[in-house]
Amino acid sequence: MFYDKYGVAAALARLPAGEVTECLPYSGLLAEGLDNFPLAYEQLLRQDVIILTDVAAASLDDNMAEMVKDYVQAGGGLVVCGGPWSLGKGQYADAKLGALLPVETVGKADFRSGDAPLECAAGEGLLDPLYWLWEQPRCYVRQQVKPRPGAQVRVSCGGYPVVVTGQVGKGRVAVIALTPLGNPLPGETPWWSWRHWPQELAKILGWTAGK
Repeated sequence: MFYDKYGVAAALARLPAGEVTECLPYSGLLAEGLDNFPLAYEQLLRQDVIILTDVAAASLDDNMAEMVKDYVQAGGGLVVCGGPWSLGKGQYADAKLGALLPVETVGKADFRSGDAPLECAAGEGLLDPLYWLWEQPRCYVRQQVKPRPGAQVRVSCGGYPVVVTGQVGKGRVAVIALTPLGNPLPGETPWWSWRHWPQELAKILGWTAGK
């Protein structure tokens, strides 16, 4: 869910050409999972970055989660994007994946919205703060997260952290707690429709991949 709204394909198109392996989450009567997830370390270690867009922690079984942990610690990249099935709502707090994140989640009731949209702003370093300042993309729904010590807040909305990065072993991890939900008013630019979002996301993906 939300793969298209997050603009992942458009962001990947801005990076050096490479092979993309898509893994679709499924939910059945007996289990949840990810179709097409690499089941051998040799396959997984060929990937530059793993991108989980609105994926519940339970979609990765214990073996998959252990593989992702080993992959990141060995130098791989991980990007976790929010949504109704991710972060707090996706029960990351008590899962192996949660320990890899540069943020703490706050439980299932982690969606936050207000009477007015919040302006998004980027800090110095990875992203281009002037793009954000000039065009002021808006956030309508975010997920509450708390950066861990040593993590870097790359984007905030109304002062709340929504893009946070950190390092685990030799690898890099990014959390995007922006959620592409809400009803923009005429004249407002939601972050997911903002013309510069794909290139800013590409910078995040490139950083996590160590490129």
